Amino acid sequence: MAQQSLACQFRVEKPRNTIVDNRELAKSATCLLKDCQYLDEKLREKWAVEVAQHFEGHPDAPRPHDFLGRLDGSVERLPNNPAIDNSRRYPCRFQIPPATLHGLNDEEKTRRSERFALASLLYEIWLGAQPFEDLTDDEVQRRFSNADFPQDAWFSLSLDKALGIYCGWSEDFALEIRKRVPILQSIKEYAAAHPYITGVGMAGATVTGATLLAPAALGAIGFSALGPVSGTLATVWQSSIGVVQASSLFSWCQSAAMGGAALGQIHAAGAVGATTMGAAVSPDSAKALLRAGFVVRVEKSPERIYEDEEFAAAGAEMVPAGSWIDAPLQDVILGLKELPVGDGPLSHTYIHFQHCFKKQDGWASTLSRFARGNGKLYDLEFLTDENGRRVAAFGYWAGYAGTAIALLSWAHQILHPQTAQGRVPVFDSAPALAQHVKSAMQPALDANDDRKPRVIIIGALGRCGKGAIAFCQDAGIPEESILKWDLAETSRGGPFQEVAESDIFINCVYLGPHRTPPFATFESLSASGRRLRVICDVSCDPNSENNPIPIYSSYSTFDTPTIPTSEKLDAPELRIIAIDHLPTLVARESSDEFSQLLLPSLLNLDHRESDGVWKRAEQTYRDRVKELPKSAG
Repeated sequence: MAQQSLACQFRVEKPRNTIVDNRELAKSATCLLKDCQYLDEKLREKWAVEVAQHFEGHPDAPRPHDFLGRLDGSVERLPNNPAIDNSRRYPCRFQIPPATLHGLNDEEKTRRSERFALASLLYEIWLGAQPFEDLTDDEVQRRFSNADFPQDAWFSLSLDKALGIYCGWSEDFALEIRKRVPILQSIKEYAAAHPYITGVGMAGATVTGATLLAPAALGAIGFSALGPVSGTLATVWQSSIGVVQASSLFSWCQSAAMGGAALGQIHAAGAVGATTMGAAVSPDSAKALLRAGFVVRVEKSPERIYEDEEFAAAGAEMVPAGSWIDAPLQDVILGLKELPVGDGPLSHTYIHFQHCFKKQDGWASTLSRFARGNGKLYDLEFLTDENGRRVAAFGYWAGYAGTAIALLSWAHQILHPQTAQGRVPVFDSAPALAQHVKSAMQPALDANDDRKPRVIIIGALGRCGKGAIAFCQDAGIPEESILKWDLAETSRGGPFQEVAESDIFINCVYLGPHRTPPFATFESLSASGRRLRVICDVSCDPNSENNPIPIYSSYSTFDTPTIPTSEKLDAPELRIIAIDHLPTLVARESSDEFSQLLLPSLLNLDHRESDGVWKRAEQTYRDRVKELPKSAG
């Protein structure tokens, strides 16, 4: 027989003028807080004070707490079995994780257990629902064990109320204060004025954690809008704990003194998925997020275009590579490329390019990992404005870099036919790339009677197409040799003879959810007179059924920049560029622009439940999850 839990609940005397959602409840004498609406805040405050006072004293074991809140603000403690039993525990939402009590004596175990239970009761009184009410008991305890507490108290309540709750859930801040300083009289006075904190923030005559975190006390202990003040308790505490973990109560406290609690915690992952020099957040964007109140952690990376020192100078917390895996659940994991292949559940909120929403190969097994872990994926490709236009994209630089590699490939074929093209290096800047390509092309032009290649760009009016055009111009391709096609030219449907008659084809068309008539097929490319030597598919979705260039089925890389067609064609040789991280060829310019475009949306990340960009992206995720086959679960 399962052991009976200790009572820990708060019920409300049925208010005559309060809406009760359930008809049966309306007939009873009491109801739960979640079933009552429009309760006066002053009434809740009176209840909080009364409940906190009932937790005073030094019991030998955790006590049952069964409260009835009356409409006059009084609280009655209902009779319950007072038998001492150290083995009995509170219900999971009021129960301190047992692992945190290991090694403590019975008195300390009791004190911490009661503080934790009180914090959850105060949470329920103020917010009208129990912590993590929609999660399973096991998941609730798992989150508590990871110090992953509900964040809504932080955003919904005044600072002193919220931190009274959080300090009841965590001992860190209170223990550090007890070790460091005598109690300040002004803080005692503040505690007397806010007695609902007393049960959480005081141990006997010693004022601890939550009391010190009240707004009036922040300045007294040395927190300021510019950081911990030299020579105060805050700096003593900071020096005692070394590098401040952004999820710690010290960090919360400092954030509050600097104008409000941390709005969110962004963990910028390093080499997640394919190795890339690019980054979704630049040092300048990190600085802007920090100024707005966000906590920003950046993984160390020797490969990223931005040096670790640049982020550290901006104020970001530098963390080990790969630490996103074990980051606190409240952290939002921000990266660029898809996560490593695996089958384990993913429980965080993620922002990156995952390439699974358009049902690419393996989409179901990938997407199911987020669903099984109760995680969430905001795919960067699907962050859109109200007109459906992406708010941030690498399109321009993808087109620019792809065209550069295409011209290099054309020159290589002229000079070294039937010979594999070597690795393409990355460049410090776009001008350096353009100069390299012009130098590489000159011997090919000499061997080709100075005939420059004819380039057809489909999707020329978009960001990607504009980048492709810009590189053609930077490389000295004359305007008459650049065919700029878009919807008007492709509306008749392909395949198009003009593609086969050009030397280079740059596909810049965004691959949508609907099938597009192919721009080129094996049949159209087998006709006599083909000049086409190079295709650069910037859109690069070879495994999609909607791919308008269905003549190849794999990706290429900077190490092996071109691949052959999936079926053999007659001469001239045709090579395909299908690199899905083209912008990293000019990583600094592309990352600077992308992070600048993404920043306004990141600054609204704390309002993602109401912000249109994030709401649309989340709905896209949920819609795709609904389409998962049952076998993927």
